[in-house]
Amino acid sequence: MVRCSYKKKIFEIEHIWFSDTLNVSTKADISYIHGIRTDKTIKKSTIQHSLITDLKENEEDLYAKIRKNYRYEIRRIDNEDVQIKCFKGKEILNFPEILDAFEQTYNEMYQSKGMSDKFNRNLVLKYIDINSIIFTIAYFENKPLVFHSYIYDTDKTRFYYSASPFRVEKSLSAVIARMNKALHWYDIKLFKTMGLKEYDWGGISNPEEPNGIDQFKMAFGGDLISYQNITKGNTIQGKVALMLWNLKK
Repeated sequence: MVRCSYKKKIFEIEHIWFSDTLNVSTKADISYIHGIRTDKTIKKSTIQHSLITDLKENEEDLYAKIRKNYRYEIRRIDNEDVQIKCFKGKEILNFPEILDAFEQTYNEMYQSKGMSDKFNRNLVLKYIDINSIIFTIAYFENKPLVFHSYIYDTDKTRFYYSASPFRVEKSLSAVIARMNKALHWYDIKLFKTMGLKEYDWGGISNPEEPNGIDQFKMAFGGDLISYQNITKGNTIQGKVALMLWNLKK
């Protein structure tokens, strides 16, 4: 289980990952409990769909599940000037330029799409501090272009932030697309070497009518799963804050 807490104004907020129960003792005003496997007894929750890759399967079987044209693009990377690097936990702090580049690429990507999402650097730093986040980065001609990050514990990992340049020339865009596929395959192999048992692809929007990102994730052959994300007020001020926030929706 991963537990990460931080201050937001006057409130203590805690994110909890990979828990099998809602009954987690906490001093936080508000808890976000991610990925509780669907339980009909839980009434106030948000249903999320995702894909799970079973890392206990052997590498050959996992590779065979990837869509054929994706496997071809993954192999092409071997003939291009691409390098892949991994940074775990507090090790990331030794390379502040990596964190800066990730944040800048992420924010620029969403701005280019006309979306308001922003890289939560303070929260990422909290995950770094508790050694519960991994960055994997693909470089083209020594320039970092594709960024992945994952929350993880001793058994499980979940796709977190990812970023790559959005508006680039067509030839580079094709290289970035191949790099992204190859980086995902590298990540799966990395998780296996770490002894992790399950990889969560970080959610899909609609398994019945998948969008482009959903289809991309599905091409790696994961199994569909549904679970619940729960927001809990644990103190009086936390419960009041959630009630007021819900009224504003």
